[in-house]
Amino acid sequence: MSWPTRFLSRLLDPILSRPNGMLDRILAVTDAKVKGPFRRIEAAPDAAPRHRFLAPEVPMRELHFSSLGWAEVRRLLPVMPGLMRRMLRSGRYYRRSLPASRTPATPDLLARVEAIARRHGALDVAYLNEVQPEEIFQGLALPAPGAIVFTVEMEPAPIAKAPSFDTFHEVARGYRRLAEIAEAICDLLQAEGHAAYPGTALGGQSDYVALAERAGMGGIGFHGMLLTPQAGARVRIATVYTNLGDMPERGRSEHEWVRDFCGRCRQCVRTCPPQAIHPTPRPRSDGAGTACIDHALCRDYFAREFGCAVCIKVCPFTTAGYATVREGLAHVVPGKPAPVDDRAFRVAVVGAGAAGFYTTMALLERTAHARIDLIERLPMPHGLVRYGVAPDHPEVRSKGFAFDQALRDPRVRLFGNVAFGTDVLRSDLQDAYHAIVYATGASASRRLGVAGEELTGSVDAPSFVGWYNGHPDHAGLAPPLDHPVAVIIGAGNVALDVARILASPTDRLASTDIAAEALASLEHSRIREIHLVARGGPERAAFSPRELHDLSEVHGVQLHVDAAALEGVDASGNDTLETRRIRRNLELLRDIAERPARPARISIHLHFHTSTARLEDDGSGRVDRVVLRDADGAERSLTCGLLVRAIGFRSVPLSDLPFDEARHVIPSREGRLIDSEGLVQPGEYVTGWVRRGPRGIIGTNKPDAEQVVERILADLPPRPEPRTVELTEQLASRELRIVDAQDWDRLRREEHLRGSRMGRVAVRRTDVPEILASLDAAAPLGGEP
Repeated sequence: MSWPTRFLSRLLDPILSRPNGMLDRILAVTDAKVKGPFRRIEAAPDAAPRHRFLAPEVPMRELHFSSLGWAEVRRLLPVMPGLMRRMLRSGRYYRRSLPASRTPATPDLLARVEAIARRHGALDVAYLNEVQPEEIFQGLALPAPGAIVFTVEMEPAPIAKAPSFDTFHEVARGYRRLAEIAEAICDLLQAEGHAAYPGTALGGQSDYVALAERAGMGGIGFHGMLLTPQAGARVRIATVYTNLGDMPERGRSEHEWVRDFCGRCRQCVRTCPPQAIHPTPRPRSDGAGTACIDHALCRDYFAREFGCAVCIKVCPFTTAGYATVREGLAHVVPGKPAPVDDRAFRVAVVGAGAAGFYTTMALLERTAHARIDLIERLPMPHGLVRYGVAPDHPEVRSKGFAFDQALRDPRVRLFGNVAFGTDVLRSDLQDAYHAIVYATGASASRRLGVAGEELTGSVDAPSFVGWYNGHPDHAGLAPPLDHPVAVIIGAGNVALDVARILASPTDRLASTDIAAEALASLEHSRIREIHLVARGGPERAAFSPRELHDLSEVHGVQLHVDAAALEGVDASGNDTLETRRIRRNLELLRDIAERPARPARISIHLHFHTSTARLEDDGSGRVDRVVLRDADGAERSLTCGLLVRAIGFRSVPLSDLPFDEARHVIPSREGRLIDSEGLVQPGEYVTGWVRRGPRGIIGTNKPDAEQVVERILADLPPRPEPRTVELTEQLASRELRIVDAQDWDRLRREEHLRGSRMGRVAVRRTDVPEILASLDAAAPLGGEP
């Protein structure tokens, strides 16, 4: 080891080698001082403990520092000692007993704060007048309730080299500048008699990043870092706590869309060298908020590779820039908003799920002269995107971002909490619109058609999925989870979703937007064995390879597949998307079948060529056994306490509309509604699952909707006669509480705000009367969390 490296090792030993690390010791010392005379804001009782910065278990010979020469050491000397010295000195600001009462912040004082911050390299400065107790770690207190949050920018060139010494050097420079800014602000404010304390004591996710997001400086990305308009992910953050009051806050954040984009992108997850970023954010093992990153993996790679920062380098907010990313998303809905004039034709879309929104977006793209009203039975739109997609698949749920973009177009109105057939009739719509599109989807379940199907404990998949997704119709389902065995009938994506939710450790689900009632029930689940029963062979299984892979990777789960069921099965034929899907499924199934048995928390068994003969009860009306029939006709029974029927969805009839009872669809020809005699009904159209049956994925509804829009535009005259009847006037006489786009935006933001305070994506509300009453009262939905 060269003498420069030996010198540097002594310099860095307190951080990299000692059991607790210098960061932990600095925080402990400062915490003790905060606990002394200062008790301004106590942590909430349910606040989480702080994550510790324990030193990595990496031998010195493996540290990248062991290869440094004198040139690199000289570059670090102006940075690292100064940074550590400032961190150690930060405690001196807590020695002074300064006023605890609030002092109004004058514009002149804040102007001087910002000037001195920017003189020392601050990129942005923002304020919070009240830091919430739930944002504070367990056992800690804030010395003052206000926060001055500031960022510094890291230069793009060294970040682009990550992982490298240049990157590490630039990150360290960023932290030193933050320390300098904090000292300068504290010196200024304390010299004038105000309380001011650097935020070292509460450093970590529940301080800087979350406070910066709440202050309106940016949005938190999938990698847990702040994404800002000025520099994307290339920022570091710090805080000064103060007794200054009446500081100008920025109001409602305009960066919440960042999370939706990140849920779809996840470039950081795919490119993280040590795979330290969780594909699905989860609570930390110590309970301290949301863990986007496995800190041990990241820390050890940091020690070996100079801090990495690859996630910052590859983030689109770094490579393309915040403005470019947002501009690209703004064009998710093509076409420029146009004022509604007398040439506009009116279109009613019944159903605000994927099919309805894709129809709306296609109309906005194809014409500037349509006014579209979305009519939805529930107060909350998005349909299966909100209530059908599993909560641990945020990238699929994020399709709702594009839908909300459409609602921001002035040509679109949302009529939520309006039920077709009761609140509004077919005749009402015929009087008020030039075209009506029925896009109500398929919300009911197909039937097994066997004895015992209605026993307690036999649950259809739409209800079960709606239960864990917070659907108001199914929030009170309470499926029995007190028996060690559950059976799922079906071999589609929904069946695997149900199995994965039942089998997942609840700490994996706790950071998602799964319904709180469902999460509480799953925490006490006694299920230890799950059986997936498929009537066909493995080549006929409808699930996707991604769903099968996700199920096989759940921690503590062992999948069992009988290798004999895979013998002689292939996916020969033309090289189509379908044959490639089947081929990949078979590869995964064979791999699962060959895996050695290992101890598991939950076992999942896949049964092929097996049908359901009947369900038998325990004498009290509750399901006790399911009798299965093999391909050769032999019967066998499985004892179970829960049976989920995931054999497909079906549509339900709509009031005063024709319905095909055999196919469970509204009859149509090329998207045009037809009556029982096969005659086309002018001005009425059908799209989505209610048109073609429950086939395909969410995106399959897009070409279907585009075809229907072509029919609408072809059928309408260039200048249709104006409609003199207005839906709002019809509904006004019926005393309905209509939920419009602004109401939905408020509800969505409230859900996300509640989630951010609890380390979750969102906390959903399921009580419709409570939601409507809160909207009317202009009060926080459901009360304070």
